[in-house]
Amino acid sequence: MRHRVSVSPQTAQVILFFMRSKTFYGANILKAGILDTGSMGGDAGHGCHVTLRLHDLASTNMEFVDISYLVTRVVGNKTYLQTEKCIEMHFRGDSERKTLIEALEFFLDELKSKP
Repeated sequence: MRHRVSVSPQTAQVILFFMRSKTFYGANILKAGILDTGSMGGDAGHGCHVTLRLHDLASTNMEFVDISYLVTRVVGNKTYLQTEKCIEMHFRGDSERKTLIEALEFFLDELKSKP
């Protein structure tokens, strides 16, 4: 079990949180890990942190794509260029789909277990 220590600059509170993980088996093996402090009472400056990790342990056909692009936004009579970011996850195969669903359910259960 991994752990991280975080200090909230807003509250000067020291937060210790652990990565919980679970492994899912099919024709592939997918390990899901989550670090979650739970709600900390505000924006990122208050210390709330969630990290989701999907780890291919065997034969998981998955790909993660980091996409950044410029978009034009019009507000009133002004035009702005803004960078939008997105991450796509690609899983291919019935077993990959099954273990991904199980991993996402694990993530949801962990997130819902904290206030």
